[in-house]
Amino acid sequence: MTTINFRANFIPGYYNLVGTGTPKNPVTGSFTITSLNPNTSVTAGANITLHNINVSLSNTGVFFKDTEGGLLEVFAIPPGKFSTGTFGVSTSFDAFFIKIREFKTKPTFKELQYSDQSQTSTFGSTDGSVNQIGRQVLDLFRETVARFLQNFRL
Repeated sequence: MTTINFRANFIPGYYNLVGTGTPKNPVTGSFTITSLNPNTSVTAGANITLHNINVSLSNTGVFFKDTEGGLLEVFAIPPGKFSTGTFGVSTSFDAFFIKIREFKTKPTFKELQYSDQSQTSTFGSTDGSVNQIGRQVLDLFRETVARFLQNFRL
C-alpha cells in the first residue's frame, strides 16, 4: 500500500487555461494505491482511493495507469467520458488527473490538470510536489534495521 500526497501550484501566467475562470491555488490532496502492477492499461478504482482533494470531482470514477517506465497517471473522470489511451479534462465536466515520474524510485511531480464545470474552465500546472508516505516509512525501517545489524555483526 502506498499513499501519495500532492500539491500543484498555479502561478499566474504559468498555467494553461481554457475559459475565463481562476484556478484554485494550490490544488492539494492524496490517494492510496493498495495494489500496483506495472501495466500500460487502465486499472479501475478497486485498488485506489482518493483523499481530501480540494477541487470538485462530482460523479467520477477513479483510474490509474502505471507504466514499466515508472510514470504513474491517476485520473478522476466521469464514467463514459474517456476512452483507453485518451485522457484529459474538459470544460463540460469536473475531473482531474495527475502524472508522477519515477514513481517506484523517487516520485517527482510532472503535471496536474483539472476542470471546473461551474467556471467552464480547465487548468494545468507543471509546478508542484509529491510525497510518498509508504516509501518514507519503509526507508526509515530499512535504515533502522541496517544500523541494528551493523552493531551486532560478529
